[in-house]
Amino acid sequence: MSNRLLALFIAFAGAALSQVDTGAISGLVRDSSGAGIPAVQVKITDESAGLATEVATNSTGLYVSPPLRAGTYGVEARASGFEAAANKRVQLDLSQRFEVDFDLVVGAVSSTVAWQGA
Repeated sequence: MSNRLLALFIAFAGAALSQVDTGAISGLVRDSSGAGIPAVQVKITDESAGLATEVATNSTGLYVSPPLRAGTYGVEARASGFEAAANKRVQLDLSQRFEVDFDLVVGAVSSTVAWQGA
C-alpha cells in the first residue's frame, strides 16, 4: 500500500472513530431570583423506551446527562420546597448538546408546571 493510500485510510478511519452516536441534555436550574439551586433531582426519560436517568444539579445549579441516544426525551426537575417543572418532547439529535433550563418557583412539592415544546 502506498504512503498516500495509507494516509487516506488513516484519515477516514480517524473520522469514523471520532463520530459520536450520542448526545447530551444539560441545563441550569434557578430560583425566582435567578440563583442556581444545588441538589435538584433532574429526571430524563427516553419517551420511546420508557427508560429514565436521574442526575442532580451541582452547587451552581448545573446538570449534565450522561451520553444519551438520539430520540425524544422528557425532562423533569424536582426540589424540596419548590414546584416541580417539566419539559416534554425534547428532540435530541446525534452529537447534540440540548439545553433545558428550569426556573423553579416556591410551592408545594406535589405541583408540576409542564411545558411542551419541540
